[in-house]
Amino acid sequence: MLASSLDYETTLANVAQLVVPQVADWFTVDIIGEDGSLQLQTVAHADPEKVQWATELRRQYPMDIGAAYGAPNVVRTGQPELYPDIPDSLLQTVAKNAEEFNLLRSVGYRSVMIVPLQARGRTVGALTLVTTESNRHYGPADLDLALELARRVALAIDNSWLYRERIEAEEELRKTSQYLENLFDYANAPIIVWDPDYKITRFNHAFEHLTEYTADEVIGQKLHILFPVESREESLDKIALTSAGQCQYWESVEIPILRKDGSIRVALWNSANLYSEDGETLLATIAQGQDITERRRAEEEVRGLNADLLRRAAEIDAINKELESFSYSVSHDLRAPLRSIDGFSQALLEDYADKLDEQGKQYLQWVRTASQDMAELIDDLLTLSRINRGEMRREKVDLSGLARTIAAQLRKGQPERQVDFVIAKGLTADGDPRLLRLAMENLLENAWKFTSKHQRARIELGACEHEGKPAYFVRDDGAGFDMAYADKLFGAFQRLHSQSDFDGTGIGLATVQRIIHRHGGQVWAEGEVEKGATFCFTL
Repeated sequence: MLASSLDYETTLANVAQLVVPQVADWFTVDIIGEDGSLQLQTVAHADPEKVQWATELRRQYPMDIGAAYGAPNVVRTGQPELYPDIPDSLLQTVAKNAEEFNLLRSVGYRSVMIVPLQARGRTVGALTLVTTESNRHYGPADLDLALELARRVALAIDNSWLYRERIEAEEELRKTSQYLENLFDYANAPIIVWDPDYKITRFNHAFEHLTEYTADEVIGQKLHILFPVESREESLDKIALTSAGQCQYWESVEIPILRKDGSIRVALWNSANLYSEDGETLLATIAQGQDITERRRAEEEVRGLNADLLRRAAEIDAINKELESFSYSVSHDLRAPLRSIDGFSQALLEDYADKLDEQGKQYLQWVRTASQDMAELIDDLLTLSRINRGEMRREKVDLSGLARTIAAQLRKGQPERQVDFVIAKGLTADGDPRLLRLAMENLLENAWKFTSKHQRARIELGACEHEGKPAYFVRDDGAGFDMAYADKLFGAFQRLHSQSDFDGTGIGLATVQRIIHRHGGQVWAEGEVEKGATFCFTL
């Protein structure tokens, strides 16, 4: 009967039927729980109402696992306890209080045996036999019987647990196997398995998509059907090295794959051998791939683009050299005639002043002014052309300090003007010092020029935030401009005011824009006629 079921609850119920009332009036089994406490598994008596009463009593008065007697002590020591007689003095020792003593006394204990349940060298619980109304008293022979019964009960419980563990392990293995099957079949990466004879044994959906073959078409076929003829031998040689154990894994190996329609895809592969328990017998090889055909095409396009960029860079370099040659010619070949025109015009004015009427002198003065303006224009054009050439040298630049220096130079040039410079302290920027100085000079000189018609003026340098980034601004209260023409401000030779009102070449703001763009920033302006202008930039 003990071996008739692998469900230990059923086994304990069967034992209870054998024991009560033939051997004992009460039969209980306590099992050690996961938390180390003793948990009542079975309580049996001929009277069902007493079983219910005893169960409720145990709930109200749980066993103290640290008790020096009874089931806790038997479980802890592994030694049985035999009490042929149960006097009141023993019940008083066991009871925690008078109420519990009265309850125990009402049971009518006559004799008690408590034996450990032991299996595979460990104690799993305790079995208790009690006599009450039968008035039977246990002796050593009864204890031997109880120990044998406990041994068999413990064995049955342990077998039940082992069976449950096996069932749970098999279920976990089934779930894991199912998971791995799904992982293999539905993985995004192509996966293939072949045996030591290079016959394909597994072929997932991603590999079907890569090759356009179905698994049924290739399983059992030799591996070589997946490789183009021209690269087949090389690919099989690489596979043979892996299968022979000379290289356990492929790392970043490109293998051309032949599709069903005859087209070729390039895959990047890694693989591993699967061995039997002896670690030497090859069972299979599993490989995982990644289709890199499009990546290879993109790489080829990038290489082509790089070659084209190198060619274009060479062309641009040649053009820059031509521009440098042109700039040299402009600088030297045009300056000399202009200096001559200006010089001879001045000589005529000085040496022949008495022979020229006022009209003639005016004409010569116009010639001088035009030659000087052209020289200034040449200088500005050369400056503009050089901005995009030369290496950028980025460092921390003190914009506030630059502005103060430029303001001092402007005041020195026209000390009679009343202009208030408001320069924010501590403004710094990361950029090329030479280029940023040139940009600041153009912006501040621009503000100085366009406030010249006002008796008193204000020019401000400050900072703000634009689209989450730091921005800087130069603001004046001068002539301003019509926002309808704002798009022309930064174009070379674009002027919103006449030459007679404000002199200049129309290159300054174009120079500022190139400098700011070279720093990866933006520049823009806001203004209103006769209410000033604000030029903002980021870096």
